[in-house]
Amino acid sequence: MRIALDTLDLRRLSGKFPGELPVVLNRVLDDIRSHYERCVESGHRQSVPLALAIDVDAAIARIMANFAADPDVPGYKLRKGALHALIGLRLSLFPGAAPGNAS
Repeated sequence: MRIALDTLDLRRLSGKFPGELPVVLNRVLDDIRSHYERCVESGHRQSVPLALAIDVDAAIARIMANFAADPDVPGYKLRKGALHALIGLRLSLFPGAAPGNAS
C-alpha cells in the first residue's frame, strides 16, 4: 500500500518541477512500473532490480542538492513531498538496505 501511495504522490508531483527533476522522477516511476509488470507476467514476485535503488538514490540526491530547510523558500513543499515519497519507496522496496546499497 505504501508503495502505491508514494508512487501516486510522486506521479502527481513530478510534473510540477522545472528542469531535469521531472525526468529523474519519471525514471523512478517507469522502473517501478516495469518491476511490477515483470511480476505480473511471471505470476510470481520478482526481486527488485538494483537499477531501481540506484535511480531512487539519484532522485533523492538531486532533490537534496538544492533543498533548503527553510519552509519559506519557493518549492519547499513540493521538494519535501517528493523527498517523502522517494524515501518511502526506498524503505519499502529495499527494507534494511543502506543508501547506495540495495542488498
